[in-house]
Amino acid sequence: AALKIVEWVPGSLNADIGGGHAEFGTDFLRDQAVTNIVWDPFNRTNEHNAESVGSIHSGGADTATVTNVLNVIQEAANRDTVVAQAADAVGTHGTAYFQIYEGDASGRGRKTKAGKKDQTGYQNNRLAATYVRGISKHFNNVTRIHRGTRTSTYQADNIPAQTKQARERPLPGMN
Repeated sequence: AALKIVEWVPGSLNADIGGGHAEFGTDFLRDQAVTNIVWDPFNRTNEHNAESVGSIHSGGADTATVTNVLNVIQEAANRDTVVAQAADAVGTHGTAYFQIYEGDASGRGRKTKAGKKDQTGYQNNRLAATYVRGISKHFNNVTRIHRGTRTSTYQADNIPAQTKQARERPLPGMN
């Protein structure tokens, strides 16, 4: 759902942090003329991830998506690492999008059945708003841009306010 609410810029590059093994996001973004680079240590090979990092590190991406990832990571330090990876990917010029699934919203994390046989996952079951503080450690500007039934999507960036204002102003002769 997060991918469908973003106004994608054709020709841009997206860092898909924790993008999983499937190509749904890549296929959707290809239709938007956006290149999607997936980095996922649990669902992609070391070789794939090394190649991905070469493309997206140190501000190499225009956007980053972290969809339904933070809510399945039990350890706060590991969640922080994921947010830091998104911040590194977009640098000071790009925007990251975090979609968070709230589960049962009880605040009590628990193991879950994963999609693969005999595997377990984890769900934090936390309200999406409780993740904002962690995102804000790495991004100056964090805004909720969508609220669904059990999900919220946040937009985050480190773009200085004066740069944003300049981008929004029409060019001379273009108004």
